[in-house]
Amino acid sequence: MTILSARPRRRARADPTPGPAPLGRGADGPVASDPDRPAPAYAAGGPAAAVPPVPPTSPRTGPGGDPSRTAWPPRGGAGRWAVTAAGALGFLVFAYLGRLTVPEGESLALIWPANGVIAVWFAVLGWRRSLVVDGAVLFLAAASVNLATGATWPLSRDLGLVAVSLGLVFSGVLGLVAPRLRGPRSADDGPTLRAGRDVAFVLVAGVSSCLLSALVAFEITWEPLLRGDPAPGLELAVRNLAGVIAIVPVVLLARDRWLLRRARRATPIAARAATSDRPLGTVRDSPVELLALYSVTAGLVVVVLTTQDRLPLAFLVLATSVWAGLRLSPLGANVHAVLLASAVVVSAVLGLGGFVPLGPARDAASVTQLWVAFVVALTMVLALDAAERRRLNADLVAARSGAADQAETLSRVLGAMAEGVLLVADDGTVLLRNDAGVRLTGGGAAAVGTHVDHRRMKVLRPDGKETSIEALLRTQSERAADHPDSVSEPQDLVVVPADGGESRRLEVRATAVSVGGGRRATLVVYHDVTAERRERDGLASFAGVVAHDLVSPLSTVSGWTEVLATQVAALAGEDPVPPTAARALARIGTATSGMHDLIDDLLTFVTARDATLARDAVDLGAIAADVAARWSEEPVGGGRPRIEVGAVPPVAGDAGQLRQVLDNLVGNAVKYVADGVVPVVTVEGRRTDDVVVVEVADNGIGVPHDQLDAVFDAFHRVHAGDYRGTGLGLSIVRSTVERHGGTVVADHLPSGGTVFRLTLPAAPDGVVPAREVPRPHPA
Repeated sequence: MTILSARPRRRARADPTPGPAPLGRGADGPVASDPDRPAPAYAAGGPAAAVPPVPPTSPRTGPGGDPSRTAWPPRGGAGRWAVTAAGALGFLVFAYLGRLTVPEGESLALIWPANGVIAVWFAVLGWRRSLVVDGAVLFLAAASVNLATGATWPLSRDLGLVAVSLGLVFSGVLGLVAPRLRGPRSADDGPTLRAGRDVAFVLVAGVSSCLLSALVAFEITWEPLLRGDPAPGLELAVRNLAGVIAIVPVVLLARDRWLLRRARRATPIAARAATSDRPLGTVRDSPVELLALYSVTAGLVVVVLTTQDRLPLAFLVLATSVWAGLRLSPLGANVHAVLLASAVVVSAVLGLGGFVPLGPARDAASVTQLWVAFVVALTMVLALDAAERRRLNADLVAARSGAADQAETLSRVLGAMAEGVLLVADDGTVLLRNDAGVRLTGGGAAAVGTHVDHRRMKVLRPDGKETSIEALLRTQSERAADHPDSVSEPQDLVVVPADGGESRRLEVRATAVSVGGGRRATLVVYHDVTAERRERDGLASFAGVVAHDLVSPLSTVSGWTEVLATQVAALAGEDPVPPTAARALARIGTATSGMHDLIDDLLTFVTARDATLARDAVDLGAIAADVAARWSEEPVGGGRPRIEVGAVPPVAGDAGQLRQVLDNLVGNAVKYVADGVVPVVTVEGRRTDDVVVVEVADNGIGVPHDQLDAVFDAFHRVHAGDYRGTGLGLSIVRSTVERHGGTVVADHLPSGGTVFRLTLPAAPDGVVPAREVPRPHPA
């Protein structure tokens, strides 16, 4: 049964939020989806998915102004008193029927189904102050019906008090052990009784209320008890319990069926059509099976009654209760149990025996009613658990179907992607790959279920150094140990298929993911950047050639500009230089200086990309100190920069190019600060295994979050209009660091500013770095 977990007593309050989900159908009919349980198939895109959302619910009308969807019974108005009148009338009818079983010469009825009406009456209303009125009405009805059928006033008074206390205690205990079962309900709340545990809750409330209510009957319980005879009080409690167990479940189930059908009749035609197909897991009582069940039951009852003197066969009737509980809907099974119990009670009252030993009528009735309570409870537990099992099986089928659909959709999406996708477990097993991944690696990607094998393809870094997919996966796995769900920075790798096919340059990004069961895996996404990188490299080479060819003419322009400035000053003599000439000379000087910077950066960029790298042990701390000393002498608007250099372990690389990296980073940190702010820069490093991590942090104007990666692109300028620059400095940094086999990323600092984090290969242990501080390669 698909259910909605909610406290019934709150359903009638005004709710400005959108109403509940469209109706589904449970084991007894359409019900609302349960947010605590997996959604059925139709809730995830099936026929019911087309049902429009339900408008907000008001306290007097249901969702969208539909009165059929409001809670029942209502909390006020004429409907509230109609419940009281219906409860009193039902009690009078069943009480009169019960009084017909009063044995000759006695005043107490053998059976009392009216107590079931009391329990339902007070349970559906919930615990509220207006129960005082219901209690008074019930007391008058109970006392009146007993007086009218020959009971004395003391007995009628005691029975009235028993009735009122039973209703109050039953409702109170039910609210304590299972608040969901008590109070008004609407169709959106789903079935009241959902599983066998709900029957246990009703039993707890029934036993508690029957035992405690028997204590208020002075004439029936206390007078015999004071004489040492507890039997009358226990018989009263057993009689009342049988009425509660026999009536409460069938009435609650019937109410749910009525609410659901009322809501369905009020549902728009389109919504009804969308939910017309019965979902898996529901049961609809077959007329043929019902006829067979009741025929077998009637036949067994007759056999038990006709063979009681020779064979005790009453246990055979329990087989029909099991049949009903396992095969019918909960309401159908409960109706069968009540009818069977009625037949047994009638046989006991008439003295036919068969199901209980023959003897005094009151003893036979007590044993019979215990048998009735047992049969009804057994049937209900079986029926509700069977319904829940059918629902769970239906949910499992729907989940499997949904999983299969999702797997097919995922396969189609992955197959349509231009990027290669490879999911690899920590043990190297390939869990997932797509067609693009196979195509981009020239067939080198391992098949699903096999292990990654470097022999299928050769993997190179952009500088030509050989690496492997296994190394990438190992690095990402180690990073995920400290930073779960971390994403690596994109890096370029050159893939050469083992069969000698065309090599490709791929941009690769790895992400640590969880694949269920506590297992970790690495998701590798890569795409072909061969043409893009070839175009970029060609452009860089062209820029280098052009820059080299421009050095000589630009130097000529700069030299003659200085000569011209000297001549103009000489001609002016003691007089000031004419303003027009001074502005012209200043503009020429600024333009040539900017052109010099651009050419220097272009030449450095080409050098960082193409120059042969040395692989020496480098004292990066000494280089950082020298760079800091130079930039500390550069005055800025807020004063001289404060640059602090901490301990930086030695690294393996090209000292000249690494100096250029630190020079660019520190220079940017000094240059890109707000007006009036003194630049504060820190350089520090630490060694982790075979890698040195260097951090350059500043208090500058920072980098927008969406440009933290793009800032490393060639000619990309974040603050182009406010600060002088060429947009090549950070591109040189990344190119140089990547050629050294490292990475560089930018990040925000909590206190403001930016931190650039580099990873470089550590110098081998025992190797002493050179003491001299080399200068960068000449342009």
